[in-house]
Amino acid sequence: MVGQNCAPSSDGTAAGKVENCTYSGAITEGKSAAANCYGGIAGVNGGLLSGNTVSALTLTADGVYTATSTSSAAEKERLSSHIGGIAGKNDTTGIIEQCYIDNTRTGSITVKKTAWSAA
Repeated sequence: MVGQNCAPSSDGTAAGKVENCTYSGAITEGKSAAANCYGGIAGVNGGLLSGNTVSALTLTADGVYTATSTSSAAEKERLSSHIGGIAGKNDTTGIIEQCYIDNTRTGSITVKKTAWSAA
């Protein structure tokens, strides 16, 4: 599992790649913060995730969303947690291909919202 898979460099040649990896196990985050990202292979993907498998994942996190109704789209993204089975957040430069979640044996993703702003 990686925290952040990098985006291509300015010349477009160097990009982070995570290929043919398998993750099985538990990810537990007791108290998240805005902009934190949790995923079975990558928290944030801005490069290439290819041929990866997540199996029997138990992911538990306290999600955060503190944006308001007047927040811009960028602010809403920045002011929330991102949680997913393969990647918590897939940036605009990110590519996820031929990746699978296999929870046929056991597994779950549980998110509890701990902060909310509806103002």
